Amino acid sequence: MLIQSKQAQLMAAVAVGFTAGLETINIYTVDLSAGITAADDIVEIAMLPAYSRITGIDAIGVNTGTGETADVGILSGNFGDTGTRTMATVLMNDVTVHNATAPGALGTLIAIPPTENNRSIGVTFSANIAAGAGKSIQLVVRTINA
Repeated sequence: MLIQSKQAQLMAAVAVGFTAGLETINIYTVDLSAGITAADDIVEIAMLPAYSRITGIDAIGVNTGTGETADVGILSGNFGDTGTRTMATVLMNDVTVHNATAPGALGTLIAIPPTENNRSIGVTFSANIAAGAGKSIQLVVRTINA
């Protein structure tokens, strides 16, 4: 199942830098209170704008479950697509997200070349997340217009 942030549903704006060298920061949040019933569910949470490079990602999990880890990466398809998606390029692998902040490795992030299209950044979890109030995943994504 694909779970989308408000930005991925095109219901909220994404800040995009239009000046070369200008770093832009977006904070994305997805409420997971309803739970995720399959560990292979994909949360499409953030946009990597066209012509941009990633200069930083922090994954922040709130009450996701003891021992919960996540993969963060570039998804197949176009930003906002509702069809079947896969994680095409993993940026962060098995990072601890239960009540923790996990930073991405700069060398891995800046190695992703810019493209002409807006791309999706998504999260998959290592195990089911049980329903319960106060559960969420956040990504703080920093990009620079190349």
